[in-house]
Amino acid sequence: MSDGLILLMGLLLCGWMLFAVVFDDTIKRRI
Repeated sequence: MSDGLILLMGLLLCGWMLFAVVFDDTIKRRI
């Protein structure tokens, strides 16, 4: 594995977790 691929995977995971937190917060506010 190249360092670029590992960095990309880490960035994607971090972005997905951030999106999940924001999405969950938005749902809680609507209900």
